[in-house]
Amino acid sequence: MTWTRKYPAGWTNSTSTPVNASALNNYDKGLLDAHAELDGRLSDEDLNATFGPAAVAKSPELISQIGASELPRYSAQDNVMMVSRVGNDTNDGRAPGSAKKTIQAAIDFLHDAYRKGRVLVGAGVFVGDVMMRDGISVICMGSNSTTIKPTPGSTAPAAVTFEGGPVNGITIEGVKILGNGNAGQMGIYAHARPGNGQQVGGWWYSTMRDVAVSGFTGRGIWLRGGGPSYLLPHQFMVWDRVRVFMSKTANKEALVVSGQVGQIDFVQCQFDSDEKSPYGTVMTVPNVLITDELNDDGTSASAETPYSLTFHTPTLQGGWKAVLVQRLASGIEFINSHLEGFKYGMQADSNASLTIRGGSFSNVGNGDGTGWWTRATNGGVVSSSNVTGNIKDKTHTSDGNIGSVNDVRQGPKNAVGSETDGLTKQVSVDANGKVILKGNRTAFCSTSSTAIKSIESSATPGESIFLEAFGGPLTFSTGSGLMLGGENTLTIPDKAVAQFVRLDVLNVWALVGSTQRPGIPWVPVASGEFQNGWSSVGEPYSPVAYRLSADGTEVLLVGALTGGTSPGLAFTLPPGYRPVKGKRLSAYSVGNGGGRGIEVGSDGTVKVLGGVTSPISLDGVRFPINI
Repeated sequence: MTWTRKYPAGWTNSTSTPVNASALNNYDKGLLDAHAELDGRLSDEDLNATFGPAAVAKSPELISQIGASELPRYSAQDNVMMVSRVGNDTNDGRAPGSAKKTIQAAIDFLHDAYRKGRVLVGAGVFVGDVMMRDGISVICMGSNSTTIKPTPGSTAPAAVTFEGGPVNGITIEGVKILGNGNAGQMGIYAHARPGNGQQVGGWWYSTMRDVAVSGFTGRGIWLRGGGPSYLLPHQFMVWDRVRVFMSKTANKEALVVSGQVGQIDFVQCQFDSDEKSPYGTVMTVPNVLITDELNDDGTSASAETPYSLTFHTPTLQGGWKAVLVQRLASGIEFINSHLEGFKYGMQADSNASLTIRGGSFSNVGNGDGTGWWTRATNGGVVSSSNVTGNIKDKTHTSDGNIGSVNDVRQGPKNAVGSETDGLTKQVSVDANGKVILKGNRTAFCSTSSTAIKSIESSATPGESIFLEAFGGPLTFSTGSGLMLGGENTLTIPDKAVAQFVRLDVLNVWALVGSTQRPGIPWVPVASGEFQNGWSSVGEPYSPVAYRLSADGTEVLLVGALTGGTSPGLAFTLPPGYRPVKGKRLSAYSVGNGGGRGIEVGSDGTVKVLGGVTSPISLDGVRFPINI
């Protein structure tokens, strides 16, 4: 068989026996790519010696295993090695025809000889435990082409582990890590600890890309950082398209981040289990756990916790709880997340802080009111915005002493006394006159005969809260916690909103003002509410009615009175529309155009003063309610 030369001009043909035509075609394409990639860094003779047909002929199958597209990645440098499933660990690993067989053999050689380098792994299944070492990257053909399985019966904690001491500047790329039936074994276990004669340790300045983990009965990935010593962190990394798939029967977390771990970006990663509806009936652990330093058995070892972790567009599916952040972990952020199929969503516990920005919570909650989307407990704080979903349980909940949940979503009002969906939740006045908001800034407050005397909220000085009267009026009373602009009481009607701002002086809430929501109509005085023969004139005049001004500080009257006895009581305004002190006002006599006196008492009574025989117009009559 004649080999038709397809390599660049100036290269010399080899006298070695040609290999089969299909392999040669792939080989020649690889030579062209390699020539362009290397750009003259090696001579024609060196290229021919390194990539010549004689080398390829040693194992024609290498072409299909390594692939022509991988040849440009091998630059004949000393610190690059190839691994093939048809290789041999006695080979030098320098070329496709002399590839090593196991990944660990290539890692160890490069580490011991050069302290840095790349292991290029072909397609296929590679059985054997792998320990990552400082400076050595493992680049595979893709998570759909290359698979690593641990040794059967292995007692290693994970299929992929990390040596002690610092592991710096490495990449793990393009591989599936698949369980092999070893009880309790994890997929990836990165334990920051001293080693290699150094007191420092941890995984630093590195990347993990296109990595899939599945089939393990232990945790999928445990990123285990150190304790209070600053010498043992995992930090400065990017994880790109890392996917972990767990079995519900394993009942283990897909990802655990514990101890001193920080400044890591997780980009389009996925952390799933296979538990289907009804959710939370088998699993009892979250898919993602972010917590303090842990011992081997998972108990707390120290108060050192992760910080500055950002999850960009993550996917979490199927299980009991999606995310649990706890024990002072801070700066944990999820951006445009997709959650699907959980009884519980994301939780911040034990003074941890969690930020959620955007995302979709599909089938999160179980619809019976016991599930939730986000929760803050035991001093934890959740801040969330623009989150949508299709199940309305207790969408956002908060308990514990200082726990809080904030969200910009506005949910519908439910029945009086029930909790609402979203940020604006339902609250009530307790027997001591206290309203408990915690982290919420707006709330519907159920009407009560007990005056509000204090407000419990985590808002800081300068921040405002808003309370809407729901189901009837609300009354506020000065006390140890409220200032009402010099007044002792304030009553707002149903649907009106009162705004208070927190002051740093005496830690009290000061009234800013109250308002009535747009679209609330005038309240007409019913025929049965008139007294002493008074009534509305009727057409063509407006019926006698009242309402608050736009800023909620005044009452406006409209309509025309007729037929009653004067001086005398005409009708009575309800609470929320009454002045603090009585007011004498001027009205207009329809019959003779003269002025007539009107008196509005602090008890709401509206009286016509003096002898009047013609109708009286109340149009334009208004009075302040806070003085």
